[in-house]
Amino acid sequence: MDLKFPHHDCEIAQSNGYTGYDPAKYWIHANMLTLNNKKMSKSTGNNILPSDLFTGDNNIFSKAFDSNVIRFFFLQAHYRNVLDISDSALLASEKGYLRLIEFINRVRTLDVSNSSNDKLFNELKDWEVRCINCLNDDFNTPMLIAELFNSFKIINDYEEKIGDREKKYFLNLIDQFLNKILGIDYAESNQKNNDSTLEVLKEIRNEARLDKNYDLSDKIRDKLSKIGINLNDKD
Repeated sequence: MDLKFPHHDCEIAQSNGYTGYDPAKYWIHANMLTLNNKKMSKSTGNNILPSDLFTGDNNIFSKAFDSNVIRFFFLQAHYRNVLDISDSALLASEKGYLRLIEFINRVRTLDVSNSSNDKLFNELKDWEVRCINCLNDDFNTPMLIAELFNSFKIINDYEEKIGDREKKYFLNLIDQFLNKILGIDYAESNQKNNDSTLEVLKEIRNEARLDKNYDLSDKIRDKLSKIGINLNDKD
């Protein structure tokens, strides 16, 4: 926000001058970001680079954080408000983010009923309107995220009575709001989670082999082979 003039005005002028047209309809000037309730300052050492958050190569945070978790954390505060970043805040945000992704994945695997459910469909349309209203309210991303979590109850109430139409409609809305508008690439997060799970399984299998627990070792290998993952032992 303190860079609105002249830096942001210059960015707009340069963009218009270079392209010949307005590259954006709206320019959002975010408020300040503090670190552990203190102003960021290189002189005091109270500062961190984005790459340090992603790699975990720092003495401030307990672990590395996925870029989608960082974005989700920022979006949980309104852009006009001062936001404080801390380890506990990021961990809490990560927990909520993973809960949301887990729910989306569960909906994807739901078995659909043979017929459509008009009552659920109408509730989803009402929910869509509430989500759009949040965006129209000065891009109120915290309220939009709250609405995304509110969808849990709607789906859970009709979990065994969801038709193919309602399932596709809901998943499309989630993709529009979470991915297209908020910029959360949850498909990327799923892939990272899958990679991490595979590494854990490989580590457990290696430990089993060292302990000469060949039954467990072979079982893990065979289970992975059935889903197209073949392990080649070095020895």
